[in-house]
Amino acid sequence: MISEVEILDEEEGQRYRDLAAKSIAAHGGRYLVRGALRQVRR
Repeated sequence: MISEVEILDEEEGQRYRDLAAKSIAAHGGRYLVRGALRQVRR
């Protein structure tokens, strides 16, 4: 799964991160990149 999330409320953002991590792990997924800044290549 690929997602780009804009956090507007830090408390709810932390709740989302916790739930997402549990869901990803429960289905055998893993993070390849997390929290990286975007980099435009030309």
